[in-house]
Amino acid sequence: MPIAPRQFTAGPDPEKNLWLTEERTHRAACRTGPGVPTGAGPTGIGHNRIVGPKGSVRHRPAGEPEPLAAKVEVDEVLAVRERTLVLAGRCPEVWR
Repeated sequence: MPIAPRQFTAGPDPEKNLWLTEERTHRAACRTGPGVPTGAGPTGIGHNRIVGPKGSVRHRPAGEPEPLAAKVEVDEVLAVRERTLVLAGRCPEVWR
């Protein structure tokens, strides 16, 4: 099944997942740091910001089709998340 970036969630528990939200901005550039412009640049067409549950931001120009991050099964995504937690030495409570 195709998975778009906005469908990624914060954790493995479907009851407690935080969905990514996509915001539209009309500014020529969105500032992600002190004085650091990113995004659509000087064209003025604006761009979309995909904001993660912890404030991480991904950009893409407005009007472009949403890119697919992967074509994977949900079980594969959950398995990767579990391995990532083990490798990072974290417990599942970090996701909550």
